[in-house]
Amino acid sequence: MARLILEENKNKSRTCKVLWNANIEFEIGEEEYRHIVNLTDRVCSCRTWQLRGIPCQHVVSALCHIGQELEPLVEHWYKKDTLLKAYSHFIQLITNIKMWPETNNPRIERPEPKPMSGRPARNKRKGKDEPRKKYGKMSKQGVKQTCSKCKLESHNKRYCKVTG
Repeated sequence: MARLILEENKNKSRTCKVLWNANIEFEIGEEEYRHIVNLTDRVCSCRTWQLRGIPCQHVVSALCHIGQELEPLVEHWYKKDTLLKAYSHFIQLITNIKMWPETNNPRIERPEPKPMSGRPARNKRKGKDEPRKKYGKMSKQGVKQTCSKCKLESHNKRYCKVTG
């Protein structure tokens, strides 16, 4: 993974320009941004090198400018030797919860639920497995409207054109 990121940073470094050199510090121009690289403190102003431990494109362009190798500046935890040291020991399995010894310490209970802030919900939300209400409002599908003013069907008194 570290090698892939380093190769990607090599490709990105082609667009960077080394603008200023003071032996250990460089000013790297990348489009409209300027980044300061300090090789002795292992610091870049974009902070990617400090966060990842892999030289960013600004550090790569500075190192290419002075002709120095990139691999020594990659942090040690990405190296194969560190990985092998970390996994060289056998990891013991954890016993089942039934085999744990009993303690005299007080049992940890879950906390009481706190009421939520804001106005409470008006109606209870039904779960997926709860039955829907079978009584209540009936649908008006199939019912014909009759106007109370003109006694004609297909409209009501609100939309009636008859004056009076």
